[in-house]
Amino acid sequence: MAGIAIVKILDYPKELTDKDWQKQKGTIGKMKKTGLGSELQKAEALHKKIDATKLDPGSASPGTKEELAQATKDALAYYKSAVGPLQDQLKKVVAAGKAAEATLKKMTGGGSAAKAAAAVAKAADVFGVTCKGLDLPGAVKDAQERIDKKNKLAAGFLNDSLKKFAVGAKAFLPDPTQASWESNIKQQGRSVSNSVKQLDAYNKKFWANFSKFQGFDLGTLKLSGDEDDVKAKRAKVVQLAMAQVKEIAAFKP
Repeated sequence: MAGIAIVKILDYPKELTDKDWQKQKGTIGKMKKTGLGSELQKAEALHKKIDATKLDPGSASPGTKEELAQATKDALAYYKSAVGPLQDQLKKVVAAGKAAEATLKKMTGGGSAAKAAAAVAKAADVFGVTCKGLDLPGAVKDAQERIDKKNKLAAGFLNDSLKKFAVGAKAFLPDPTQASWESNIKQQGRSVSNSVKQLDAYNKKFWANFSKFQGFDLGTLKLSGDEDDVKAKRAKVVQLAMAQVKEIAAFKP
């Protein structure tokens, strides 16, 4: 699949609606049952079920190579399950349109209706090409470019984030209050988390453990308050995080 923007699948041709067909075939056309209307109704129903965002791997803003790979796999699966049946039905519309054209041509005064049937067949054929040509590779490329930009930013921020966390930890540990956490640990820890999660090599080696710090949110960690036992637990968390920060700083991908 290449070349046609994914969003174009939403531009359903009016020629492929039963309402337009009933209008265009006129009085003569209505005198002969062709079955084309029924096939159009089925195609419309299938089209209405399609969610274009599920066809775009970048719609959920994947942030890493692994996330993009999964998003691409999901998009391909959705294409097969949602667009595939529509493509098959469009082929039936083409066949029904051509058959209707041949039948209506034989009727006295049926020329206009025959042309309308031919237009339906042509529209179905063209829209089938649109469905087949949706640019999934282009969408993947765009998403990858966004990830590359994020990687570049994360790489640039990593060393500075590690240094700031070390400084914050040094200030925090002598008196691990909640206020000190908010000033010296929370944002500093999140900055390290963001870079570690974003960068593939660091993600693979460190994220499984570093993610356990829950974005350094006290509520999520259940470490709010300034009771002595809570302070001790907070200090332990920072000591554990600092040990990992040192490993991350020494890592050479």
